[in-house]
Amino acid sequence: MREDLRGPAPYPTRVRSLGSGLCFNVGRGIAASAPFVLGTLAASHGLATSIGLCVPGFLLAGLVLLLLLPDVPAADEVSRPPASVPRNGSPA
Repeated sequence: MREDLRGPAPYPTRVRSLGSGLCFNVGRGIAASAPFVLGTLAASHGLATSIGLCVPGFLLAGLVLLLLLPDVPAADEVSRPPASVPRNGSPA
């Protein structure tokens, strides 16, 4: 796995919460259609064939989404203030 996919550290909290909520609920909506699609395919082609047709589609969708992820810096590449500057911003 790429080093930069480990966490959302570079993004503000508001963006992280929006992104996680959006991804969760879109995934829920897509997953809710899976029983209908699989049942329809199973009725016309059989269960084993319908599962065999769905698995490559899931894998392809996952790979496409993985390629669309943004390239974010690793945690050790994020700029940090020098050690001599206090964290609260006041002079020493």
